[in-house]
Amino acid sequence: MKKYLLSIACILVLSVYAMGQNTGVKIDENATITQLNDYFIQYNMKKSEWPGWRVQVFVSADRREMESTLANFRNKFPGYYARWTLNDPYYQIKAGTFIDYAEAMRSLQDIRRSFRSATLISDRIRREEVLNL
Repeated sequence: MKKYLLSIACILVLSVYAMGQNTGVKIDENATITQLNDYFIQYNMKKSEWPGWRVQVFVSADRREMESTLANFRNKFPGYYARWTLNDPYYQIKAGTFIDYAEAMRSLQDIRRSFRSATLISDRIRREEVLNL
């Protein structure tokens, strides 16, 4: 039994020692790849918006109805960022920030169970919203 425990202890010590060793792996990247990567980063840092999708939950000319629906939505779906906009004379409730269409469709199906009039709309997504995903 002592030999068994001693061998397990030795194996553990050796495995911890081996994990701490530098394997000496060096990545040799082509200069063109590095330039393209730098260009890609700089190009995307200049952009402030990207095309994406949101779920339009509700549209109404009645502000009280919109506020009530927004509170109801936030209660049922606390994981979604929801806001209202005024597109005179209509108040719109938009929810979510989606870059991926398939994810937007899955969310739309979930939301439609409670809000039948919900629809998917294309929208511009700000950089701050993308970084907070």
